[in-house]
Amino acid sequence: VITLVVTPAQLKMEAGAAPAMVTVTAPAAARVRLWCSAGGLSRARALGGGRFAASYTPPPTGKPTFAVVAAWDEASGEAATATLMLLGRSEIPVETEPGALVAAVVHGRRATARANAAGHARVPLWVWPGDRTATVTATDAAGNVTTNELALELPPPDRLFLLAPSEVAAGQPVRVWAFATSAATPALTAAGASLSSIDARPGVATASLRAHAEVTLTAAVAGERAQQHIRVAARTPPPAGSIALGDARPPPKWGQSSAPPSASSAPPSASSAPPSASDAPAQPPGA
Repeated sequence: VITLVVTPAQLKMEAGAAPAMVTVTAPAAARVRLWCSAGGLSRARALGGGRFAASYTPPPTGKPTFAVVAAWDEASGEAATATLMLLGRSEIPVETEPGALVAAVVHGRRATARANAAGHARVPLWVWPGDRTATVTATDAAGNVTTNELALELPPPDRLFLLAPSEVAAGQPVRVWAFATSAATPALTAAGASLSSIDARPGVATASLRAHAEVTLTAAVAGERAQQHIRVAARTPPPAGSIALGDARPPPKWGQSSAPPSASSAPPSASSAPPSASDAPAQPPGA
């Protein structure tokens, strides 16, 4: 059984943000990897007894959204996830009386700004994923108070994520996952590949993918869709943005070259190779 805990589970996206602590417990797992959908992971350290620790740093900027941190055993396919709430900095534009004091409340938190001589104010505040409105109160020099509900013009938060390598060896099976932040059950489909051993339950779906050509992997849940393009290559690398937690054993068959390498071109084994880019502090594409 793999367990994954991230604390705190709510973080602000800003430069220099304090990281969260990620703890993975996998005493019976052979080869465990750790991944995040947005932000970055530090190198992991072993705590003993099949426990590992790493730190997670959110992106410095971005829309209020969710992020998923996942750990999985490459041998068994078992995975554990944690959902993080990423708060984004936003500004609410308000038109009011010149010099009026403007206060905005979102998610129970209040921020203020003073309108300029033209009556324009911009109220900076933190917004939670899923917040759609702000309560705005303007108080003019005479003490008159006006209160309105204003819509927050923000993109919807990400709620569905795919975990899969960017390249796969043709004909070799590789496990892929879809993670949802809700209790809905994701559905997986693939163009250019066959899916087998599908296991779908609330919040997660997984399957074994075997590529025949260039692949478009799609996850869908509750009207939302996520897609990933997967190229066909000589070997299957780990998913981008993932790091290894104890990598002493040889990679699984799907992670090895599909053709026997020559003596001059044989890649080093996982036990003797220096850390690869996938084992460096992770920064997923688009973070």
